[in-house]
Amino acid sequence: MSDSTWFTRPIFNADHVLLLTYLSAVTFVIGVLAPMMSLTPRLGDPTLEQFVGIVSGESFTPRTLSLVGGIQSLFVHGDILIGLILLVFSLLFPLGKLLLLLGLCLEVLPHRTHFMKILSLIGKWSLLDVVVIAVLVVSFKTFPGGTRITPLWGTYVFAASIVLSLLATMLIQTLEESTTDQNPSL
Repeated sequence: MSDSTWFTRPIFNADHVLLLTYLSAVTFVIGVLAPMMSLTPRLGDPTLEQFVGIVSGESFTPRTLSLVGGIQSLFVHGDILIGLILLVFSLLFPLGKLLLLLGLCLEVLPHRTHFMKILSLIGKWSLLDVVVIAVLVVSFKTFPGGTRITPLWGTYVFAASIVLSLLATMLIQTLEESTTDQNPSL
């Protein structure tokens, strides 16, 4: 190997991308089903909390939610728009991206260039799910009366899935570019 080409060849290959994709898929499934946050509602006054509990039947006990459970709860309580936004950007987009990455890694998709463009487009939206969850956490933390939201281990597993899929996307795009540069006819 000449000194001028050692740095132009990637130090990773399609197997590395496939491994990252598998790891991302596993952490994605665990992350969306695992406890993601604990919500402890408070009004700031125990007497008021008891009164509201008696009148409305609402409980002020802590609740633990997974991403799937949270989306389901939104639909059940009539918050359809927010539920749809979370469903699309936190479940469907990442799942579609993982399936696309898997198809590209296993080379089962025809028109590879077309699917690489789709992957690039999906990648631009892939962090929106993290932003949505961050906004929810921040908004609950600023509720009056001491309402608390505590991120649980599912949040970190879900975030790991996103990071792994971002790495896999970057690597497959880099591999694709290096293959195209070496074989301009592709």
